[in-house]
Amino acid sequence: MAERSPALFVSHGAPTELLQSGAWQIAMETVGREIRPRAVIIMSAHWRSRNGFDVAYQNQFETIHDFEGFSPQLSLFKYPAKGDLDLAKQCVDLLNAASMRSNLDEHRGLDHGDYVPLHHIWKKADVPVIPVAISSKATPSDVFRAGEILAPLRNEGVMIIGSGGMVHNLSELTWERPRDANPEPWAQEFQAWVIQMLRDRDFAALCNFQEEAPHAKKAHPTWEHFAPLLFTAGATSTSYELVDESMTEVYSGWTYRNLSMSCVGFGKIFRDS
Repeated sequence: MAERSPALFVSHGAPTELLQSGAWQIAMETVGREIRPRAVIIMSAHWRSRNGFDVAYQNQFETIHDFEGFSPQLSLFKYPAKGDLDLAKQCVDLLNAASMRSNLDEHRGLDHGDYVPLHHIWKKADVPVIPVAISSKATPSDVFRAGEILAPLRNEGVMIIGSGGMVHNLSELTWERPRDANPEPWAQEFQAWVIQMLRDRDFAALCNFQEEAPHAKKAHPTWEHFAPLLFTAGATSTSYELVDESMTEVYSGWTYRNLSMSCVGFGKIFRDS
């Protein structure tokens, strides 16, 4: 058995993070230097499917420019990662076997929730990518369960990443101040609660975050950016003997005042951890 690959949740921020440099980008680059998986399964907040937890495959993925109002340079960017057909089919089979509806989608490319972090982690786009959709009919517990179902693939050299936002409310951002890292108390309190639940491995509370977390509705008026965190948490929930699944804060920070950029990892993210 290969060494168990880690799991990671990334707050990917605005599309502009793609071409910028800073502490968040350095943290992502550090992850890429430390970890070289066989492939990566990634759930982006920006792919929701009415068909279920669909899994995408393309021999070389198209780059979806799913945004507007930003620099034209962003619309020229390409992240030409390859897919892995056998692994994509394996994910579909695992999900369907657990009564979580899934289909193979050979038309879906990579959206910015995928390639903004992946570009900074593996700039050469030389790690195969398996995108997994958020089922539009899913509950938070369903998304958590999807991560649980795919977790055994971590024992086969496959890394699991959720890409969303720990705090994500576009109406509460100060757009003219992109480097403002002084969040309001409600945002800090919600994020502190999430971090504590992850440390405590209180996954039931996380799945019930809309009722239990302070300021949950303000932190996530819609919950698609929280779903990838639940997916990552699910992928770390099963206890394996002699395997350390403790949480590492890979990066903590904010942009536009209240947009979280925080990232957390589980398992052996860094060689000396």
